[in-house]
Amino acid sequence: MVETTQQKTTVQVLKEAKQLLIDKGWTQGNYVGLTDEGLYPRNLDEVLCACGHGAVCLAQGDLAFMRIDSPAHKALDAAAGEYFPHFNDRMGQTVEEVLAVFDKAIAAEEAKVSEALTSPAGRIDVI
Repeated sequence: MVETTQQKTTVQVLKEAKQLLIDKGWTQGNYVGLTDEGLYPRNLDEVLCACGHGAVCLAQGDLAFMRIDSPAHKALDAAAGEYFPHFNDRMGQTVEEVLAVFDKAIAAEEAKVSEALTSPAGRIDVI
């Protein structure tokens, strides 16, 4: 089974999150940087930048950052070889290294999709 979030596949969430980091900018230590003093963004226009984990939450439509154990988050953990927020926030870490983990996670998830499509069961469940 390929898991999804709000009718998005894990691959779609990871790709959207990666693009958000490219478009909005990357940060460490906080899920997002905001245009105002609020704790949570009301929409993406209020987001100035995001950490990798925060970008995944935003791509899932989780503006309160409550769903931090989604399949996309777990894919990043696996690709990083550790809990991804620790990787993201490590002193000296670069945005290029973070984006490379996204690429590795995307490739791994795409391989799962390809395997699911070519397996005898050959189905993808969208929930």
